[in-house]
Amino acid sequence: MQDKTEIIKAQHKATIIGAVVNIVLSIFKIFFGIVSHSQALLIDGIHSLSDLITDALVIVTTKLANDEPDSKHPYGHQRFETLGSLAIGTFLIALAGAIIYSGFEKILSPNLQTPGWAAIVVAILSIASKEWVYHYTMAIATETKSQVLKANAWHHRTDSLSSIVVVIGLIGSYAGLNWLDPLAAIIVAVMIGKVGFDLVWGNLAELVDTAPPQDFIDNITKIIDQFPEIKGTHRLRCRKSGANILLDLHIQVEPYISVSEGHQIGDNLTHRLLTEIEEINDVTVHIDPEEDDFKNLYSNDAVLPLRSEITSILKDTWVCNEFNFGDIKRINIHYSHNKVLIELLLPKELLTSKDMFKGLEKYDWLSSIEISYYN
Repeated sequence: MQDKTEIIKAQHKATIIGAVVNIVLSIFKIFFGIVSHSQALLIDGIHSLSDLITDALVIVTTKLANDEPDSKHPYGHQRFETLGSLAIGTFLIALAGAIIYSGFEKILSPNLQTPGWAAIVVAILSIASKEWVYHYTMAIATETKSQVLKANAWHHRTDSLSSIVVVIGLIGSYAGLNWLDPLAAIIVAVMIGKVGFDLVWGNLAELVDTAPPQDFIDNITKIIDQFPEIKGTHRLRCRKSGANILLDLHIQVEPYISVSEGHQIGDNLTHRLLTEIEEINDVTVHIDPEEDDFKNLYSNDAVLPLRSEITSILKDTWVCNEFNFGDIKRINIHYSHNKVLIELLLPKELLTSKDMFKGLEKYDWLSSIEISYYN
């Protein structure tokens, strides 16, 4: 499923189906929770009703997250999903806190009533329907790689698990342990809070650019190792943006290859990474002629002259009277170990010339000048 319009439609369809189920279940749970005097079922119904808020949030965030990159968001809008998942997690934690408080109030109450049998039937129906919604939503979330839809699927799963606890609490109440019903409500709340905490913690890690697991990095290095042209890699960094991972890295190649060859090596590596690791959707490759991880780029020692300055120095120090400086056909400049190596291509008529430059020895950044001749 590649078309973004189809992706959004599938995500919204899953969310709307879940919302319809939530509405029906919440009505039944709240109604039978009240008439059957079941604190656990009533709280479970409120939990189902709360899902409608997160369903609305999912629809908004999935629409925003699938918008194309623009000038203000050049990396895309995927982190709207992260914010949506954070909001869902925070909401679940707050809901859990309120339910736990209410549950303890009920346990301490002297007038606990035994719930009616209809509460058990409604709770069992809730388990079956919410499990179906969970699996359906998770399948769409996995297919469309939507983090916020996965978060909402787990929200549905908490409804299913909480209804199991409700059934256990109701059965215990029929056995004469009336306090089991509000205790079940508290256990449900703890489960809800745990899901909320996991969502918040996982998505906060993304917002602070936490690196992916080591096995993911290992997969990247395995692909790099398949290129004999790459002599090493360093400064490999990944960060997550929604369901996608952005990667940048430095690769070391032979120091005297052409710019175009180095560029092609980088392009080939980028293509392999994008096609073989599905999560990666953006790669920035920096080509290095040597291991430069030790360099302090803010130090003056790391700043070497560029072509325009080097050419000007060569022209000023040119002393060969047989030909003009303009007769130099090509000037290649190589940077290695914080020094500059210059290659010149000159006419063969200059083979007999001994002194071409004067005064270059004062430039300590210059390692050597190598001269070749053409016909």
